[in-house]
Amino acid sequence: MDVIQVGARNMQNFELLKELGHTGKPILLKRGLANTLQELLMSAEYIMAGGNDKLMANNGYASDLARSEDMAKPIVFVKGLL
Repeated sequence: MDVIQVGARNMQNFELLKELGHTGKPILLKRGLANTLQELLMSAEYIMAGGNDKLMANNGYASDLARSEDMAKPIVFVKGLL
């Protein structure tokens, strides 16, 4: 398996996120239409707390993004900043 994808429904499955933190495999964290950026960052923290810093995310359509062009930008997670 090259990448483990976590769907938006599992963004709040904290036990799963904790376990994924111990895999060492790249994780693609998907953000749902109603999930805020803060919720995405909190989910990422669970994964990164387990030592896995191989994390990617896609952008959703939550209202906390001010401009539509921001949705095309990737979300980058940097170890030590969360």
